[in-house]
Amino acid sequence: PTTYQNIFKFQFVKIIFKKIEMERTSTCSYDYVRVINGRSRSSPELLKRSCGPELPSPVISTGELQYDISGPNT
Repeated sequence: PTTYQNIFKFQFVKIIFKKIEMERTSTCSYDYVRVINGRSRSSPELLKRSCGPELPSPVISTGELQYDISGPNT
């Protein structure tokens, strides 16, 4: 799968998911979205790996924001 990653530096960012189409697996190892509150991969997760057709809850970052999107079409 392709992985897309980006880091934004803001005072806060709110992400609201409106539509999502990802394959569900027990470990979300192929298609997933993940949001981290900080620059490091060890920073607190605002959204753990999420996959499947259900919309994740909105998340609010309080500093730097990092997100990973992984899947065959990213």
